[in-house]
Amino acid sequence: MSNALTTDVYLLDSGFKKFLAVIGGACLMGSMWRIRGDHGYGGFWGMLVVAAAMCLYIFALWGFRKKANHEFMLFTVLLFAVTNGGWGTLNSQITGLLDSSAKFPGEEAVRYIEINPASGVVIMLLLGFGWAPLFAFMMAQFFSNKEYKIKDTVLVTVLYYVVQIVMKATLAHPILKLICPQAVELFEQGSADKNMSVWLLYLKHFDDASFAKKIPGGRNYFTSVEIIACAIAALAICLFLIFKYRDKIAARLSFGICSAFAAGITVADLIMFFGGGGYRGTQFEVPKWLEVYNWNLWEYFTGFITGGLIMLILVKIPKSQLFAQNQSSGFSLSGFDRRVKFIVYFLLFSLAYGAALVVPLAVRLEDFEINGVMVNPDGLVPETLTYIVAGVAAAAIIFALLYRNLFKRGLDTPSAVPIQAFCCVALPCYLGICYILYYFTGNAYALSAEMSPVTTVMTASLPVFGLCYTGIITFGRKNHKSF
Repeated sequence: MSNALTTDVYLLDSGFKKFLAVIGGACLMGSMWRIRGDHGYGGFWGMLVVAAAMCLYIFALWGFRKKANHEFMLFTVLLFAVTNGGWGTLNSQITGLLDSSAKFPGEEAVRYIEINPASGVVIMLLLGFGWAPLFAFMMAQFFSNKEYKIKDTVLVTVLYYVVQIVMKATLAHPILKLICPQAVELFEQGSADKNMSVWLLYLKHFDDASFAKKIPGGRNYFTSVEIIACAIAALAICLFLIFKYRDKIAARLSFGICSAFAAGITVADLIMFFGGGGYRGTQFEVPKWLEVYNWNLWEYFTGFITGGLIMLILVKIPKSQLFAQNQSSGFSLSGFDRRVKFIVYFLLFSLAYGAALVVPLAVRLEDFEINGVMVNPDGLVPETLTYIVAGVAAAAIIFALLYRNLFKRGLDTPSAVPIQAFCCVALPCYLGICYILYYFTGNAYALSAEMSPVTTVMTASLPVFGLCYTGIITFGRKNHKSF
């Protein structure tokens, strides 16, 4: 293997390579965000594969930092995934229409009400800003030269959830009424038989989405309250970094990454606007392809724009900051008993590189279909069987790798090469597996007779990312500078 892949190196030492990094990040996150939205992934597991791929990419490029280690990266992956939210009816509000989700008694269809489209824009901005604040914080501390310990990450995580819970119970309700009073009125009408204010009704059924979905306007109200609370909690982290840690660099990075999610998820929502017929759904006739695939395209371009903006923020970090002499080490398992490290590494590796792939594989193999027709009405492969076979195989591989490096070789890390080299090789492998699952299991898009616009975009993204990534690694190997 080339020395450039076994030594910690700075690969982005020219404007051209930084450009490749931005385009590559956009294509990578766009593809992974679309994959996460497909059958078999769901909220947490879907966001976990996005998080793993993006973190492998970031650490492949900046893994020379003193704070870079496997435990830091994998905890970042986990914290990225746990804060993922939901949008319910939010992404269609940009058209100026809001539906009740549930039917009013005596009505045959859900009710649509007219709202201000600007409220839909504000809601989507808040949704994006509060989507991955703990990931933003982890990236902020990674690129900051100040020291952050495990207890600091725990403290910020606790702060985030405390502020979020408090906001859900208090200020999020009047803020929602200020942003979109019609949404509040809709829920008031839908819950009129409960004989209490919608605020008190929310507190009585705190975070109970199943309850909310049964009441007209309830799903939107509960979801809106949650995303407002999450956005405020994300802002609280940025302020905490300034006033508690006196770290303006980390605060700016955290705010910038949260803003990248806000911009990405909102700008991409224009696809839902045009796919919904424009203003109030009556502005123009929607092309059939856009009507059918607007949601899938919105998913892809949410990731594409967000990934590109995140990478743009990171490549703009000056060299003086990246290579400052006062760099501190990040939190790590150094000093822990080897058996404790083995258990923690095994759990983290199994989650990010094992379960994140096994879970969708099991669901998608059972529900395997070609051109919308189930290959086997009873399932191609029983889901439980896949969990057992693939799960045991993944666990065995991870166990063997960790046991060999931590115990037989006596290493302090789970890999025999620096984390940057590990990520350089692991990323294309991980992405390849995700694409195989997307194309050849579940809906099996590669076997479909129709080449949809979404499949076209996904197919084009893979070689574009490959060219960008190969270009960065290849040029970096020729002209790299070791640190």
